[in-house]
Amino acid sequence: MIIDFKHKILVMKKINHIVNGIFLFSLLSSCSISRQDLPIIVCTEPEQKNDNYSKAAYLQQAMQSLVKAGVPGFSMAVYSEEGWWTASAGFAKLEDQTPMQACH
Repeated sequence: MIIDFKHKILVMKKINHIVNGIFLFSLLSSCSISRQDLPIIVCTEPEQKNDNYSKAAYLQQAMQSLVKAGVPGFSMAVYSEEGWWTASAGFAKLEDQTPMQACH
């Protein structure tokens, strides 16, 4: 009786390992790289950059830190009592390293 119980536990563990292996295999084999090859248009309008914005240096530093940490690229627009401030960092398209612009 005890031998049958131990045998059943071993069989259940083997079945569990097999099921987990099948699940992991199906999960990993179903992953694919998805890329959108969209054209990136270079902006022709000048950025509305307010060089007198009091927090510009802090925000630029924060943006560069995010790019160094792995964020591909982004733009930021801030409106305050001081007016509009826009900036961008990183790349709009990594494949050809098109720089991010505020209009993206």
